[in-house]
Amino acid sequence: MSALTLDLDGMMAEWRLRAFPEAVNSGCDVMRFDGIDLDAHLQTRMQAWYDNLIRTAPLEMLAPVDIAARVEVEILSDGTGWFLLPDDVVRLSCLLLPGWSSPALRGCLITKVK
Repeated sequence: MSALTLDLDGMMAEWRLRAFPEAVNSGCDVMRFDGIDLDAHLQTRMQAWYDNLIRTAPLEMLAPVDIAARVEVEILSDGTGWFLLPDDVVRLSCLLLPGWSSPALRGCLITKVK
């Protein structure tokens, strides 16, 4: 399966097309001057959709990233420990600590888009 990658402008174009399909040109123009920022409205809807997708979609639909170098880990003398994830991490899908023979979960880490 190949990943679909769009930048913000590409996503906005796709959302604009689906939210506001082009009207059939019948020889007249329609102009509005009421100050509605449709792009801001769409961007808010798009971000909410994306945030929900990252939180709830099956891992097979997502493009995980490895952030092992950015995770702070401390293993205590009794064998317990803790780890601190970076602020932009939304969903943990894989945890493999030093000395473990296999991960606790499948996948990797998913992060927010900024």
